[in-house]
Amino acid sequence: MLGKLIKYDFKATSRSMFPLFLALISLTTICSIMTRFRLTAGFFFTALVIILGILLSISFFVTLYCTVSRFVNGLLKNEGYLSFALPVNTATHIAAKVINTIIWASLEMLCVCVCILIMGFIAGSVEEIRELCKMFFSMDSDFYLVLVQALILMSLELIAATCMFFAAFAVAHLLGKHQILFATIFVIVAMVIRMFFFPTKVFISSYSDALIFDWQWFLKPLLFAAIFSALTWYILDRRLNLE
Repeated sequence: MLGKLIKYDFKATSRSMFPLFLALISLTTICSIMTRFRLTAGFFFTALVIILGILLSISFFVTLYCTVSRFVNGLLKNEGYLSFALPVNTATHIAAKVINTIIWASLEMLCVCVCILIMGFIAGSVEEIRELCKMFFSMDSDFYLVLVQALILMSLELIAATCMFFAAFAVAHLLGKHQILFATIFVIVAMVIRMFFFPTKVFISSYSDALIFDWQWFLKPLLFAAIFSALTWYILDRRLNLE
């Protein structure tokens, strides 16, 4: 049943996400072709570059917004009657929403990589792409270790952030009116608590420091994800009122 929930959420969210990905790839292709043929003068090219830059900079927030909206619409509004009528426990509903966020964040990163490759092949040259590939695959094992640790940490931070937003809107739902305001206050307070009392080390003074495996880097986002998930589960399972 978890797979079916993920498939359903993915289909519902794709209505917003696929147009964003298509816009990113299309604008990147157009800008790259214009750069290739030296058509960079004029307002049209400048406007396209600005729009592309804005879309790239807000794409992560759009992904988070779409997946959080899916959580709110699917569990906290009228659709929640249908969702909770299914033979699925509350934890499975929450897990499906979190996994949906991870899938779309991964696809977003893939889309950005595709955009970079398009710019490289069209605006740049094949030789430059080959040199970059050779440089990447010729790195030592320590580089890949750091890369894997960074990807794992980013994934855990994304899960913690997703669970935080889910908990924020679940709590705001209990308060009735001004839900967006209360959810925003919840997020700000949670981020302040995280920043001052449970900071995660992100500064690396040297390359050798990055090779030091510190379990605290990974435990802190997991701890926050567990706390927010438990709070969300409690509200949805014991205190939710859709009437």
